[in-house]
Amino acid sequence: ELLEMAAARQRTSPREEPSPPREQGLKALVRGLKDEAEMEAIADALEKTHWCRKDAARMLGISYKALLYKMRQFNLDSGRTTRSAPAAQLERKS
Repeated sequence: ELLEMAAARQRTSPREEPSPPREQGLKALVRGLKDEAEMEAIADALEKTHWCRKDAARMLGISYKALLYKMRQFNLDSGRTTRSAPAAQLERKS
């Protein structure tokens, strides 16, 4: 009798599983926002330290190597990127 009730309940209220495309869309959105925030923080630290990468890494609380990796990832170089440039670079990267 309990099995019949459980089976009837499942028929009347099917479980809805999240659709993969929406999850992937949300994941991509979060990743994009994270990348944009990281790029802005790195560009800001580099500007504040007059592009002294060692000081910028210390300010951000990351290793010098991690800063260099992120700079390559976001195409930030010693070209003295302006405040609006990181967002434009992120758009080109996508």
